[in-house]
Amino acid sequence: MRTRHFKMLLTDAEFTRLHEMAHAQRVSAADLVRSQVLGPEACQRLPSHTVLRDILRQLTGIATNLNQATHLANSANTRGELSSDEFASIFKAIKIGLARWSEPKALLGEQLGLVQTKPAKQEDDPGS
Repeated sequence: MRTRHFKMLLTDAEFTRLHEMAHAQRVSAADLVRSQVLGPEACQRLPSHTVLRDILRQLTGIATNLNQATHLANSANTRGELSSDEFASIFKAIKIGLARWSEPKALLGEQLGLVQTKPAKQEDDPGS
C-alpha cells in the first residue's frame, strides 16, 4: 500500500502535456510518472470505455441466462419436483455461462496490460 507523498512543481504546459500523455495511455498522471521512474510494472493501464461496455454487455447476457435458470430451479423447488428437461436446461445454462465467462475475462486481462514507457522506435528513424 502506498503511504508516502511526493510533490512536484510543473509549468502549465508541462502539467497539460503530462495529463494528455496519461489520458492517451489510459492511466492517471501519477501512474504515468510512476511507470517512467520505477518501470512499467509499477502501474497498469485502465481498460477503454468501449471495451468495458463490451465486457458489461457480455456479462449481462451471461447473468440473464443464469437468472432464468435460477427462476426455473426455484419454481421446480416450489412444486417439489424437477423434471429431467428442467434439470437439463439449468445445467446447460450454467455450462454456457461458464464457457462464455472466459471471453470477457480474457478481454479484461488483455486490457490490463502494462503501461508502455516509450514509443517503439521506427525502422526508418535516422538515429537508429
